[in-house]
Amino acid sequence: MHTTLYGTINAPLYVYENGEKKLNITDYAIKEFQNKYKDKATAENIFAYCHAVLSSPKYQKEYEENL
Repeated sequence: MHTTLYGTINAPLYVYENGEKKLNITDYAIKEFQNKYKDKATAENIFAYCHAVLSSPKYQKEYEENL
């Protein structure tokens, strides 16, 4: 869960579709991160990175009209 200046966004690492647990990061995103960061680009690390960026007060201030 992520709190912004305007409310809360729920963005889980996993979602469930038809009772099946599914990673909530696209294969495309994983591939792009792996091209740049190699073995460090795990789903968990990508998720943590995105959470950190979205939680940044600087990011929130810069993009406040879009959040």
